Amino acid sequence: MITAIVIQARMGSTRLPGKVLMKLDGHPVLEWVVRACQAVPNADVVLVATSTLEADDAIANWCDDHGIHCWRGSETDVLDRYIGAARVSNADIIMRVTGDEPFIDPRVIAEVIELQKRTGADYVSNCHPRTYPDGLDVECFTIKALEAAHAEAKRPIDRDTVTYWIMRNKSRFPAETLINPVCTLSHERWVLDTDRDLAFCQALAMHWRWSKGPPSMMDVLGVLDRDVNLRAINAGQVMNERFYE
Repeated sequence: MITAIVIQARMGSTRLPGKVLMKLDGHPVLEWVVRACQAVPNADVVLVATSTLEADDAIANWCDDHGIHCWRGSETDVLDRYIGAARVSNADIIMRVTGDEPFIDPRVIAEVIELQKRTGADYVSNCHPRTYPDGLDVECFTIKALEAAHAEAKRPIDRDTVTYWIMRNKSRFPAETLINPVCTLSHERWVLDTDRDLAFCQALAMHWRWSKGPPSMMDVLGVLDRDVNLRAINAGQVMNERFYE
């Protein structure tokens, strides 16, 4: 059974174009995400899935320069892009991570994978209901569910969001959710989607430097609790707004 982590990334963000290659402590956001995913012990493959648009050549070139597998597909039909990435990696289990989550926790990803293996569910996430910070989102699904979605999903929103169709068909594809064992942290925002998020992420990265390695959720909470001014930088924004473009 091959488990592949597919990192979704593109340069054409509506609110913050080029965000995945913006730097935190001297390293692109995408590099923070890739490094965290590579630290997941129960994943076999890590690859970046970007589009074939000329603007995304920058992502493909960065991947090539750093020895990272890169799959290119449709910009708007992200479901088709994911099925291509899954097939090229011979994946049985696919993990969906987005390239705007620089502080994604390898332990959380590993726990979602373990929950899928323990239950055999076709869809597992830590998002429904949300008990983790925005910025630690991860979804896991079987190739069976992804192939069915690719074949049957017709609505543009289903093609763009990858997993909406699978979630709506839970009678066919059993689902499980990883619940945060610490407490509900759904109010926390650690994602990169706006200028204010960039300021927050840059400030956080000055506390948790690149040289320390991928931070855990508890590491980030520790930084935020020590510097009470950090949360105010990007407070009050709509959670997961980037999914409603």
